[in-house]
Amino acid sequence: MKRNMNISITLAIIAGGFGAAVALWGVVAPPSNLEQKVAFVFVGGIGILALIGSTILSASSQNDLIQQVSGLRTDVQGLAKLSEISPNAGTDQILAATAAKLIKQDKKIRELQPRRLLPDQIAKMIAVARPLCPQLKKVPVTAANGNQEAQALASDFVKMFTDAGCESDLDLPTPGLTPDVQGIKIGVRDFANIPVQARLIERILSAGDEPPQIVPVKADFFPGEPFVLVIGAKPTQ
Repeated sequence: MKRNMNISITLAIIAGGFGAAVALWGVVAPPSNLEQKVAFVFVGGIGILALIGSTILSASSQNDLIQQVSGLRTDVQGLAKLSEISPNAGTDQILAATAAKLIKQDKKIRELQPRRLLPDQIAKMIAVARPLCPQLKKVPVTAANGNQEAQALASDFVKMFTDAGCESDLDLPTPGLTPDVQGIKIGVRDFANIPVQARLIERILSAGDEPPQIVPVKADFFPGEPFVLVIGAKPTQ
C-alpha cells in the first residue's frame, strides 16, 4: 500500500509538472507549426495519463477506486461532448479528437488576430541587422493600401530597422497592391540579378521567424528602388 502511495505521489508530481509545462507553453510560446502542436498534445497526454495513474493508485478501497474511475470517465465523456465524438469511443480517441479540436480553434483565433512582431522576434532581427545596416543603408517598406493590419506590421519592420541603425520608412505604393498579394515579400527590380541587400533582408527577417519571399516587381512599382520590402494582406489558409 505504501509503495502504491509513493508511486501515486510520483505520478501526481509528473502530472502537475507536465500540466504546468503545457499551461506555460500555451501562454508564453503557443505552438505555431505542426511539429510543435504534436509535441504540445503529446506532453498534455502524458500529464493526463499520469493523472489517471495517480488517481487509480491513490484509491484507498475498491469502492473508492470505482468512484474515482467513474469520475474520470465522466470527465472524459464531457470531453467527448466538447469534441463532438461518440462518448462510447475509446479514451485515446476522445483525447485525440479533443486535442484536434483545440488546435483547430487555436488556428481560427490566430487567423483573426492581427500580425505584429513580438519583442523576442525584434531582438533577434536587430541582432542580425545591426552589423548589416552599413551595407543595407536604406530599406524601403510598403504595405497594402487600405489594409491597416498590414500597415501596422509594416510599421513594426520600419521601427526594427531604424532601431538597428538602418534608414527605413513606410511608403504606400502607387499603384496599390492587389488583394492577391499576401504575406511578406521582397520585391526586386531585376530578378535575374537579385541585389545583395535583398539577401541580407531575407537573412534578417528569417532570424525572427518571418522568412520573406523574393519576387519580381513591375517597372512602375517603386521605380528607382532596386528592392522594397512588401507587406501584403494576411495569408488565408
